[in-house]
Amino acid sequence: SAAEYRALLTELFEKLTDQLSFAASWIDNHLGNYLQKLR
Repeated sequence: SAAEYRALLTELFEKLTDQLSFAASWIDNHLGNYLQKLR
């Protein structure tokens, strides 16, 4: 049904958002100084 489809899309979006947020914070924490030096 449409409601199930929307729920699935919402779940997938939230998982991807969490993963991207984790990746961004990991990069900032571990590679931030190195990336600053490259600029």
